[in-house]
Amino acid sequence: MFRDIFGRRSKEYQEGQRLFEDGMAHASRFESDRAIELYTNSIAIHPNPAPYINRANLLSKRMRNFEALTDLLEAKRLDAAQSREFGAVIDREIATELLITSNYRSEIRAKLLEDLASDKINTIARKIFSTSFKVSREGYWQNSRAILEYHFFNDLDNIVKFEDISRFPEAEEYLELYGQNYIDHKIIKCPDESAYLAADITARSFLCCYPVEEYRYLRRRILWDLHQNMLHEDYGDIWSFSSEAKDTIKDFDNFNQATW
Repeated sequence: MFRDIFGRRSKEYQEGQRLFEDGMAHASRFESDRAIELYTNSIAIHPNPAPYINRANLLSKRMRNFEALTDLLEAKRLDAAQSREFGAVIDREIATELLITSNYRSEIRAKLLEDLASDKINTIARKIFSTSFKVSREGYWQNSRAILEYHFFNDLDNIVKFEDISRFPEAEEYLELYGQNYIDHKIIKCPDESAYLAADITARSFLCCYPVEEYRYLRRRILWDLHQNMLHEDYGDIWSFSSEAKDTIKDFDNFNQATW
């Protein structure tokens, strides 16, 4: 809830609340750019924990996690001075962001950026993914298909809902190929929630260290690698050179047949 530290409905308070509520409306429609802008304007007019918390949530979805942590710390300070309404929520979210930004806040970030200058970005993407999900860098997944397939569609869904998808051309292509109904179907249930949460936090702890353009490319490359591997697993070597190769995984065909 939007709060006034002095308990009065000043013009600044009313305008800040209006902008905050407008931001929430845009966020509910996954119009994240506009929502972030409105939360920022609300904060400028009347600093309040609520828009800081909501902006942090959207920044975190975009893997701008250090900015999200900064917002949450400011929300905590304001909440302590005002209503103390959000304490438990803020503390929980701060704990998550501290985990994710552990590399960013240490000497590891400088090392990652050094590697970016000397190593191929495609190689870095594979290193991040293989380290986070504990799979072979050569693409051998063993028994990890279910959780990796879940990650592909879950991350695709996050990009569709929280990013500017035009900056992720592969995601645009996958959305067109599979459609939102199938994506929703694939992310209804995670095959192993605790294992996935640990892997996702690790991946984010690396990705949030990079500048925006590099982070976007790394995320795009991970999606592309995942999709290529799924197609190869489903169709074998013939998929690589056949003119009749499928663009979608086998389960998608089964889904379409079941829904006809």
